[in-house]
Amino acid sequence: MSLRGILLMATLIGCLAGCAGATTRMQVGDPLKVNRGICLVNTSYEQNGKHLNWDDTTRKLSRFKVSESHISAGNSWAIASIVAAVLAAPAIIVGDNGRRGNIDMNEDLATGLLAGGVIVGVAGLVMCVVSDGEYAAAGNAYNEQLAKPPPGDGDDGAPVP
Repeated sequence: MSLRGILLMATLIGCLAGCAGATTRMQVGDPLKVNRGICLVNTSYEQNGKHLNWDDTTRKLSRFKVSESHISAGNSWAIASIVAAVLAAPAIIVGDNGRRGNIDMNEDLATGLLAGGVIVGVAGLVMCVVSDGEYAAAGNAYNEQLAKPPPGDGDDGAPVP
């Protein structure tokens, strides 16, 4: 399979994985089961054995002080990984075609494009993994907050109503 074929398949798989989302909404106050993903298999959340809608869950997690920074960081890393993929793919394709002689190009330039595209692509994968880690950390932070006793229960010295 050619490099173009591999890139096309990866794009299609990513789209299909993203388009097949759950519709169950997150119930605030119930713990989450966090299923840590790695890039093409996104981090997902469950409650009471049901997969949760990604957008609804991350939106609700972003409203909690303990998980907001993780959602924000996850979004930033995800955007950076997408930008890296957008930059890497053409560089790899053009560099590969230049090396094969399909494009009239200096061999050093073709090698530089190919190598640079691969480096940026690998960096994008790392950013994608970090993004999924942040999304998982958001769910874990939310669960930890739920496990803490509410303020005023007598443990922190505050009066109990």
